[in-house]
Order: sequence, then C-alpha cells, then structure tokens
Amino acid sequence: MSRLLSLLVLISLVNYIVFKDVIYLSSLIFYVFPLPVILGVSFLNLMLNIKTKKKVFYAFISILILVFWMYKSYIVNHIEDVNVESEVVYWNAAKKRSFIDAFAVSETIPDVLVLVEYDQTDKQLLNKIKSKFAKYHFKVIHGKIGVFSKCRIRNIVPIKMGNNSFMVKFKTKIKNKEFSFYAIDITANIKFFRKHMLEEAFGYVITTKNTIIVGDFNTPYESLHFEMYRQRFKHAFTEKGNGFLETWMWNLPILSLDHVWVSKDLKLRMVNKINTWESDHAMLKIQL
Repeated sequence: MSRLLSLLVLISLVNYIVFKDVIYLSSLIFYVFPLPVILGVSFLNLMLNIKTKKKVFYAFISILILVFWMYKSYIVNHIEDVNVESEVVYWNAAKKRSFIDAFAVSETIPDVLVLVEYDQTDKQLLNKIKSKFAKYHFKVIHGKIGVFSKCRIRNIVPIKMGNNSFMVKFKTKIKNKEFSFYAIDITANIKFFRKHMLEEAFGYVITTKNTIIVGDFNTPYESLHFEMYRQRFKHAFTEKGNGFLETWMWNLPILSLDHVWVSKDLKLRMVNKINTWESDHAMLKIQL
C-alpha cells in the first residue's frame, strides 16, 4: 500500500510540475490530483508509516509538498487603504441560490453581480426580487446565468458553446463608465479537453478597455491553456487578492476553478474571496 501511494505521489507531482494539462491524458491527472490532494496522499502515506523508520523521509516529502503548494497558491498583495468606488461580484450559485442569497453572502449590493449555475426556475421568486429592488435591473440568460446591475443591461448576446457550456456578453455602466462583460460557464465534465473550450470562450472576447470576464472555467489557474490569455488580461485575484487562490470545494482550497480576468487598463483596488456554505464555490468580490 505504501509503495502504491508513493508511486501515486511521484507520478502526480511530476505531472503537475512538468506536463500539467498539455495533452488530454496528463490533464486528467492534473485535474484529479491538484497539489492539495497530492499533499493529502503524501500525509496518508506518512500516517501509514508513522511507526516505521521511513516516517522521517515521508514527513520530509510531505513538508516539501506543503511548502511548494503554499508558494504556488497562497497569494499575498499589499492593499492600500482606499475608498472603494465600485464593486463587481461573481459567484457560482450551485443551481439553488438566488440574487437575495448573493446579496446576503456579499453583505453589499454591488454595482454588478453575475451568477453562473443560477438555474432559478421559480419565476415567482424572481418577480418578488425584481419588485423589491425595482430601481435596479435583473436578467436571466440561458436560464442558467443571472445578471444584476444598478444600471441598464444592454447589448445582451447569449452564446451556447459546445459540450454543454454557456456564455453571455453584455454591457452596462458603472459610475457612468461603460463596461463590457463576459460571463462564462464551462462544463465540469472532464472527458472534454479544456484547451478547445477555452479557445472557443476567449474567441468571443473582444479586447477593449473596461472589459471584465467572469466565470466558472472549471480549469485551474495553473493550466497551460491560460498562458496566452495572461498576455491580454490581468488575473484579478493574483493582482489584488490575498489568501488561497483556490475557490472550490466547500471552503477547502482544492482547485482554482473560478476566475475573474480584466483588461489591462483597469485599476483594481482589492479582490476578496468569500468562503461560504451556501455554495461549493467561493464568491469573488472585485473592487474597482
């Protein structure tokens, strides 16, 4: 058993460092065995050998993996004390949470709120929310992506991508400035290669000023397939966030599946990750 676990740690760690998700087969290992899971397997191996002479070796390996994970995933940014002018919130609503739930988790009513995996089929509830916040604007696109804005939501373009993935483009104003938004929900099914889905999604994105891309990409930040997009956009959390990069699952930092990308002209003040038991995904709050 110990040898099998050691082999599993070795293969998954080498794959993470060298191959990542360059091809489909390596991507399966990369997604199923992120660093926190590799650390867990290594720690289990340590527990199985706690009474043997090998315990020092396995403890050393576990500490090395822990340090490597912290180096790769724990983000530290200096945040200046500044007044927040505007706020954008993104959240995976886990197919059961409403706009009201999102406001409660955020503890604010942001300028713009985007919910993926919304799937709120209760039209009566949505009408009640619209009545309660009558001066604001709500849209549900594809029956799966919910959008709230304090200003009118315009130029809505629903896009049904391949492999049961969805996207919506829209424009709205924040403090009298027009912003272009792209909300993306990529399938979690690992039988589909992420490279092609990311190419399709970003292929719809027009790089202009004041552009914000939010969504559940179901792809870790470390993915090789994000490399070309890092040249076009800033990753909000690595720019102005603090804490673990991972947004899933259930408050445990396992995988960084949710991302906010912004055009390079935008100045970010702060990005907060809000852990909650209301969804298996953390909420991302972007302050501009």
